[in-house]
Amino acid sequence: MALRHYTSFSLLICVAAFTTLLLGETATAGGVEAEELCQDTDYPSLCRAIVKGKPTVASATHQAVKATILQAMQAKSMAVKLGANKRGIEKSNIDTCKELYDDAIYNLGTSMKNIKNGAKADLNINLSAALTDFVTCDDGFAETPGAVSPLGKVNSLLTKLTSDCLALASEKFN
Repeated sequence: MALRHYTSFSLLICVAAFTTLLLGETATAGGVEAEELCQDTDYPSLCRAIVKGKPTVASATHQAVKATILQAMQAKSMAVKLGANKRGIEKSNIDTCKELYDDAIYNLGTSMKNIKNGAKADLNINLSAALTDFVTCDDGFAETPGAVSPLGKVNSLLTKLTSDCLALASEKFN
């Protein structure tokens, strides 16, 4: 029980610190404003908090992917801590999530290269793969009778971040 509260609290602290750092930047740097960049995303307020101060769609997309990588690394760290105290199917599900986070971090890192190279198709493939990794982590718990994912909140945030990355990526090349 204490671990659940610790996990929720640490996630809240990470999101708050992350948002505070991003909100410290200026609204625009002579380019497109965050409001305009994020208007077609699924989570515009989250998007605006992340891309604020980025002058181009490419730099905003880069910032959004970078933010997602940082959250995925935090999620993996959380999974490692949670897995140390679990047994049986719950440990197996958490171990699967750790592997999925590794895969997602790799795909997001490749996405950063895709942005730099202007590779639209590859960028969409890698972002979609990362999104699938986060959803698949929760699926393992959903398919286990009576199990609730201790990583559900962080996976929800990662799914939202990645969804916004995909929306920004589609604007980048239009």
